[in-house]
Amino acid sequence: MENQPFSLIGKPEPRIDAVEKAAGTVRYVGDFTVPGMLHAKLVTSTKAHAKIKSIDTKSAWETPGVRAIVMGDSFPYHIGPILADRPPLAFDKVRYYGEPVAIVVADQEYQAKQAALKVKVEYEPLPVVNSVQQAFEQKSEGAVPFKMRRI
Repeated sequence: MENQPFSLIGKPEPRIDAVEKAAGTVRYVGDFTVPGMLHAKLVTSTKAHAKIKSIDTKSAWETPGVRAIVMGDSFPYHIGPILADRPPLAFDKVRYYGEPVAIVVADQEYQAKQAALKVKVEYEPLPVVNSVQQAFEQKSEGAVPFKMRRI
């Protein structure tokens, strides 16, 4: 018999957690708790494109168990896996529906959720482009008009 190099390519490999997953007994990170653990909930944008006029956290702070409320202006940096072009929390404007605007941290998950619902964000809507056609038709200052044509 020839000596062949060890390879898993093209061969089935049994999963070590298959039985636990099928039985529903496998434990995930969300299943673990430790004493003193805090919980966080995101406050996300309800607008697709808007200037953030104000963020009111007064009633959120009154929720029992709230330890911190972090907003984008306290962390005005850009991040990204390839190109650092996006803030972790929006601080001047939101660029898409659901963009994180703030993080509420509390002793219990339900407290963080209750407080996050009490954070009030005031937006000033900005124009939204919903299609490629609309983007081509949009005129910006100094741009050369471009007419999209069918091929």
